[in-house]
Order: sequence, then C-alpha cells, then structure tokens
Amino acid sequence: MPHFAANLVFDGQKFIKNAYISFDDDGTIYYISSENEALVEKHGLSFYNGILCPGFVNSHCHLELSGSIPYNYKEKRLSKFIKHVIANRNENPNIKKIKLFDRIMFENGISVVGDISNTDISCDIKQNSKIKYHTFVELSGLNKDESLSRYKFGKKTLQSFKNKGLTAELTLHSLYSVSGELLNLVTSNKQDILSIHFMESPEEKDLFEGKLGNLFNIMEQIFPDYQPLVTNVEELTKILQGLSASQIILVHNVMLEQRLLSDEIFKYCLCPKSNMNISGLLPNRDFVKSLAKEFIVGTDSMVSNDKLCILSEIKLLADNFEFLELAQLLEAATLNGAKALKCDAAFGSLEIGKKPGLILIEDVDLKNLKLTESSSVKRLI
Repeated sequence: MPHFAANLVFDGQKFIKNAYISFDDDGTIYYISSENEALVEKHGLSFYNGILCPGFVNSHCHLELSGSIPYNYKEKRLSKFIKHVIANRNENPNIKKIKLFDRIMFENGISVVGDISNTDISCDIKQNSKIKYHTFVELSGLNKDESLSRYKFGKKTLQSFKNKGLTAELTLHSLYSVSGELLNLVTSNKQDILSIHFMESPEEKDLFEGKLGNLFNIMEQIFPDYQPLVTNVEELTKILQGLSASQIILVHNVMLEQRLLSDEIFKYCLCPKSNMNISGLLPNRDFVKSLAKEFIVGTDSMVSNDKLCILSEIKLLADNFEFLELAQLLEAATLNGAKALKCDAAFGSLEIGKKPGLILIEDVDLKNLKLTESSSVKRLI
C-alpha cells in the first residue's frame, strides 16, 4: 500500500502543501493527508519534488485518425486541412500506430480520453487499454438522401463499442458538415453527450455568417448542392439550443468572442496546439477569460498535432493567457474534463474511493506556481 508525497498535491480543485496520498494495491485511493502531514516520517512514504495530480483527461482526441494520416500538415487554413485529410486518409488505419498512441497517451499521464471514432477499428484497443475511453461515433454527410444509411452505419458502429463494454454514443462532426436530415436523425433520440467541432477558424465563421469562402468551396466540391444550415450566428445559436443532449461539448471555439451560451449544458473544449497548426490562431483572450474555471482541454489528432500530451496543451495556454492560474489549468485538465465526460465518479480528482491514476509534474516554479519550459509529466500510477 504505497504512499506518495510531494511539495504540492493538486486534488482536482486546489493545492495541498506537503501532503501525501495513499493507494490500495488496485490503485484506489484510501487516504489523503492534510497540509504538512508529509513532513512527518512515515514507513513506505515516497517524497517527490513537484506536483502530484490525478491523471489527465484528454477531452477531445482522434485516435483512429492518428493511425490513418501522418503528421505533415503545414498549411494554416481549415479548408486546406479538410482537403488534406480527405486526400490522405487511409481506409485501413495502422493498428500498430493506434496502439502506440494509446500507450503514449497513458505514459503522458492521460487517464481518460473523449475519443472521436468513425469506425469500430479501435474497439479491441480501447477494451484492453489502461485508459478509460468515452467514444463519440462521429457522423457527417451533406447528401440528405444518404442520411439514413449513414445514421444506420453509425448505430451499427456504436453497438460494436457497446458490445465490448465501452461507453459510446453518436455525435455530429460539425454543423457545417451535416445535412438537416442527418442532424435530425442523430438528435431525434436524446444523446447523453454530444461533441461537436465548432468555430474552428475564420473560414467557418464566414460560412455561418452567410459569406462564401474557402470552406464553403470545399463543401461544395464534396456536395455540389451544398447549402449551410444557417447564414447567421443567431440561427446557429438556436440550432445549438435545440440539440437534444444532456451535455454538449463544443470543441475549438477559436472564433468566439464571448460565450454564445451560458447554460450548464455547454462545455467549451480548447485544443490550442491543433489550432496553431491548422489556423495559426488561438481562442480570443476575452472569451478564454470568461470561461474562468469552466473550460476543458483536448489534443485533437496526430494529423494536426505533433504529440498527444495534455501538459503541452496547458503549457501553451499558460504562455499565451497569463491570467490563467496553474490551478485553473490543472482543473481544466482533470476534474472539468471528467465532469464533461461524466466519469468524475472515478476520475478527475484525488478523493477517497476513486481510481484516477496519479501523475507527477516536475520542474515547476513552485514559488510562483508556474509551469516552465522544462516542466514534464511522469506517471506514478
């Protein structure tokens, strides 16, 4: 029954100085000390320099896509990124790569992943993984005549994950890549959680404001009769409010200047490294400030990122949004993500009875509570 101590313990919401956590052999927490208890000698106590933290939650990832296309995208435009994915996607993803990225994410301290899948190829990998996956079976399609067949394929894929004992549900890729018929099919029966790519680039904002542009042109190439679901942001907000789900994760949000919706149903996921690679932009400062302690964090895929590492994401946020405190960043990467994926009964915080995993963040400026360029993560449990 090991005991782990450090200069600081982050329990998912706050720091505890010179504290320790005790785990059963199966990784269940059975004791969390008060401040300075770790300064008293205790048999079996290991003291680390740095911050102990529950395992990270990667709220948005594409594991399957990461095994389909190599990381070589150099453009700074969403429309070209979409074209790159369509042109280079391998219909038979590399299973060895998918397994590798699953293992790398675990080693990078990630305990939970909200993962986007288009097929059931990752089922066995997820079933045998040390990571807890919540899979979103993603649907897209612009031809209304194909909506029912795409929906049925999604339902079949969804069942494959559920047959393996995995949590999964249907979702929409985005509101610019689906027909009204497909949107209605997916949301006709209330989903527990939807995860939707949203306001990822200036091109997407232009499209939703009724302007023709590069993203519109790409959609028209895919489907010549393409018409966006909406032509102004007010209509877009109404669609979001009308979606049938108990929780909706909006992913990217680069072009939001303020929160469109303040309802607790909506969670805002930031994927900063992916955004920098796809559009060269980060979310608006005032928008990020308005999220306070409510945002969550994702990595996106290895097509738009060079690594699947949540610490790298919050480092980038810390470097660009100096008003974000370390506790806010860590909460976004742990408890907030677990709540958004509705798995906080077991993950996201250090609490007695939970099995969230345990990681150590090293090379931190402990005096000023700041991450440094050399800050790194090490998995302990």
